[in-house]
Amino acid sequence: MHILITNDDGYNSTGLRILAETCLEAGHSVLVVAPIVQQSATSHSMSIEKPLMAKPFSFGDINGYAVNGFPVDCVRIAPCLTDKNIDFCIAGINDGFNAGAAVYYSGTDGAAREAAMNYIPSMALSIGSSANKEMLRGFAKSAVGKICFLKSNPMPRMCFLNVNSPAVLHEQTKGERMATISQGFFTDGFISRMSPLNEPYFWPDCRGTYEEAEPGSDVYYLKKGYITYTLVGGYADHNSTLQGFI
Repeated sequence: MHILITNDDGYNSTGLRILAETCLEAGHSVLVVAPIVQQSATSHSMSIEKPLMAKPFSFGDINGYAVNGFPVDCVRIAPCLTDKNIDFCIAGINDGFNAGAAVYYSGTDGAAREAAMNYIPSMALSIGSSANKEMLRGFAKSAVGKICFLKSNPMPRMCFLNVNSPAVLHEQTKGERMATISQGFFTDGFISRMSPLNEPYFWPDCRGTYEEAEPGSDVYYLKKGYITYTLVGGYADHNSTLQGFI
């Protein structure tokens, strides 16, 4: 398959490079189109009042484009950068979980959603922020191994698969679970400080803490050490759509 790879951590991120290398090793061709700078928490933002520049770059056998826009922009412009049909889109591997409320803020998930909206089957991949290269490679290999199933068993219109893994070696996870999106919201807030000019300002207290996660949800299973799979968007029915997936 010809796979579009993007992210919200920027084109130079380790997770993106390992994901692209894993796709090549599995026999797929890849097109990497990713933001030129960090674009976390941009959700489904897109550029409408500025031109997009796609700067070519390469690492090893992988060629790609760094775009001065959001992750959604990268997905939208990708067909202009290849003469092949895009068969699948993978967004990631994000540095840090995109589960629960984070699904709605995440630029990684925004990119996967945009692909699904454009009839390209897609998944978003995220792993705990302390993951090393060996953990990333194990997670990437597992996820890439599932795209043929997803291509042959289409997800519902407008749906994408959101995948999260604990920051451990793949063989050290507790297993895999289909999950719902946790309804628990962030419990962090802002730290109030005073500027040198004696003016108050507020710094985000981004600890990534949540309300209690309900059983069966992505955050619930991640805390127990499982890899989680969640269908996001549309009229997703995990039981019928992904029967036999795990």
